[in-house]
Amino acid sequence: MFACDATIAQQATAPSTNTSPAQQTQPDSVPPPAKGTVLFERHTTQENSTPVETPPDSQSTTRRAHRQGLQRRDGMDAPTPADNAPADTSDAEGISSSVEATATALPPLSEKGAEVVIDAERHAVQITQTDLDVHLNRHTGEISTRARLAVRNTGASPISHLPLQISSTLRWQSARLLGVTGTSLAVEQHRLTTDADHTGAAAETSLTLPAPLPPGVTVSLEVFYGGTLQANADRLVRLGAPAQRAEQSDWDSVSDSFTGLRGFGNVLWFPVSAAPIFLADGASFAAAVDAQRSQAQTVSLRLTVEGNGAGASQAFFLGRPAPLAAVSEAVDTDHTTIQTAEWPSAPVGERPVSLFLTAKPSSSAQNGVRLASADAAAVDAYRTAAARVRPLLESWLGNKPATELAVLDLPVDHGQPFADGSLLVLPVDAADAKVLAPALVSPLVSAWLPFSLPPWLQQGLPEFLRLLYLEQTGGRDSLLAELNTDGNALAREEGFRTDASLPLDQCANVTCARTKAAYVLNMLRQIAGEQPLQQAITGLLATNASVSDAAPRLLALLNKASGKDLGWFFHDWVERDAGLPDLTIVSVAPRRVERSLRTDYLPSQRRPVGGPIGAEPVAQAGDPQRPGEAITEASKGHVAPAEGSWLVAVEVRNDGDASAEVPVTVRSAGLQNSLSLRVPAHGRATVRVPFEAAPEEVWVNDGSTPEVRSVTHHRAIEIPPDAR
Repeated sequence: MFACDATIAQQATAPSTNTSPAQQTQPDSVPPPAKGTVLFERHTTQENSTPVETPPDSQSTTRRAHRQGLQRRDGMDAPTPADNAPADTSDAEGISSSVEATATALPPLSEKGAEVVIDAERHAVQITQTDLDVHLNRHTGEISTRARLAVRNTGASPISHLPLQISSTLRWQSARLLGVTGTSLAVEQHRLTTDADHTGAAAETSLTLPAPLPPGVTVSLEVFYGGTLQANADRLVRLGAPAQRAEQSDWDSVSDSFTGLRGFGNVLWFPVSAAPIFLADGASFAAAVDAQRSQAQTVSLRLTVEGNGAGASQAFFLGRPAPLAAVSEAVDTDHTTIQTAEWPSAPVGERPVSLFLTAKPSSSAQNGVRLASADAAAVDAYRTAAARVRPLLESWLGNKPATELAVLDLPVDHGQPFADGSLLVLPVDAADAKVLAPALVSPLVSAWLPFSLPPWLQQGLPEFLRLLYLEQTGGRDSLLAELNTDGNALAREEGFRTDASLPLDQCANVTCARTKAAYVLNMLRQIAGEQPLQQAITGLLATNASVSDAAPRLLALLNKASGKDLGWFFHDWVERDAGLPDLTIVSVAPRRVERSLRTDYLPSQRRPVGGPIGAEPVAQAGDPQRPGEAITEASKGHVAPAEGSWLVAVEVRNDGDASAEVPVTVRSAGLQNSLSLRVPAHGRATVRVPFEAAPEEVWVNDGSTPEVRSVTHHRAIEIPPDAR
């Protein structure tokens, strides 16, 4: 629903026999830092490292704050002369000092060296764990960061370099391997052109290891970097976007009133390793962002926030809030405030690694919504909009949300909204509640859901219920129009599918976990029925299912509630990546039938008929509508015309790898009748649709089932005048 900037451009560890430091097998987890009194220490600057200028001591509010007693629990181990700067470890009061605030005037980056790093190395490096210690100055936009990383070689060959990138407005300062020796690594950096950052470039370093890192081996390292993070729309302006529109999209920045850092694809405020990506590539840019976000890694953050005035009121990391603790000793006569917050290590899943701070006061929660806005009219509008959505959520998810939806006011007129789970960031105003409601459905659903669900339900359920709300308020055509847009994205994704593609219940990227999952849930609604699906979902949420058993448990609940065996559907659409169906209308054969016979011979629950077109269904004995009534001799072998004077036999072929059940609709002026037809993968099936008048056209699939190519199929019916 809330697109990234692509919409503007177009839109385990293996043992090693080598005992060298780089090849020592490291655990996937980063070792916890020792307790101490320093924020963090900088390593010795290498001769070939790019120096970072620091402001005069009298201008450093960071140093001043620490002189007044700022204590941190995450200080490093005692530094050794070989690895750390020998000077500037204490001041007149005897308090250990932090790294100086980074100067805004950074040395320029040269593009020389970018060509030396190959994309194969960037792809081979996977960061499996990130431990961030960030000191952020909201007033100046300056950031000083220590990051401890667990890095694995996922390639097929040993690698000698670890390429890492951050925003081009930041600079790498030092790096070292963690472990027995703590070897310092030379820091060389260059400019890498990429739209993964809003500046259109990244500061990339390629850390040379003492010895090659074998495939499957993980190494732990520690890096320091700093600089300034401010709004920058350079990449979009270079693409030809109007400056104002570019600023409304690339609003990531740090300020006293609001801080918003959306992560990879918007601003590289934390280390990544990725090949260059470009907005002009359209769909491949979005796919690259999804792939980067879906890498299996865990992230933790310890945040120190420095600013002017009363300080921030709320903080969110990975879409999750944490309390901000004020360090009262650090408040000086210049109204400088110091606050801290901490988020323990947690899996990223499909989420963007985002950080948000706001100074605006938060309203009291009502209807599951809490707004950080001083606009009373806007608060009332959002509460009213949430009340409109609540009945839908309660009918599908239960009466009580797991958490509240936090809405932060984005101080950018017409700024592009951002949603992450139960966090929604957008310009808050007193809009019509009817207009606001559709945009609140997905984030409200996310607030209703527990964190234990797999990504395809965590993301798919919000999108599915948003589609249902559109159908409730705008009719089925609104739902189908939205699905048609999503279906195009799925079809493009199908073109990139490989044998290693993950099944739905294991994938995490947005196209799979949100778009395809919403399709799957909607198809289950059509096949099993709305009420059985409601019962199955509420039952699943009540059982607190884990990620691994959510799919089989949902299948069991749905089979029980619907009285149908849906194992075939879960096999092709959930448990494996069978791709999409590829349907074609093979033939359409209308036949007029006599109306002199009774019209209720067929069973009331008609089922699709498989196989080639042949004789129409005949009268069935033991009709549940007329129990005990025998079939007369006169009617034996005659066609049962059901409810109309025509039977239209429609044969459909499926050249895809996934079975599908789709609606087959016969139409004429003012009339239509539909039956569902299940078409097996690489097979054919036939359904006979009774109709009241001379049929004029047939439609197979109405867009509710995604396909490799077209999601609707049409065939006109030509009937000779003498046959009518």
